[in-house]
Amino acid sequence: MSQICVLSIYVEDMQSALALYVDSLGFSIEKKYSDCIIRLENEGIVLLLEHMEGDYPGEPCVVPAIQVENLVEEISRLKQQGVDLVHNQPQDFPAGQFIACRDSSGNLLEILQFEQ
Repeated sequence: MSQICVLSIYVEDMQSALALYVDSLGFSIEKKYSDCIIRLENEGIVLLLEHMEGDYPGEPCVVPAIQVENLVEEISRLKQQGVDLVHNQPQDFPAGQFIACRDSSGNLLEILQFEQ
């Protein structure tokens, strides 16, 4: 069964985001993968603050992610099912690799494999 494992919160300014999420809302930093990706401590689903880059929407958004054990196999399976993939190959990011796909309304969903 698939399970949402991450909410990626895309932000334009990481320092402002940290001021809100850490200083104002009381989250703490669990892991800093890079200056652009920071994991917040949270019971339950992982919260990642990510500086917006690349071919994601031009405004801040929240993107759910599903964790898989083998991203390459998952990409092949999704291609066979005709899923609208934003990427055809795994994309590197500091915490591992991912691909993105869109649902029928154009909403983004990430499929990711964390580094070992």
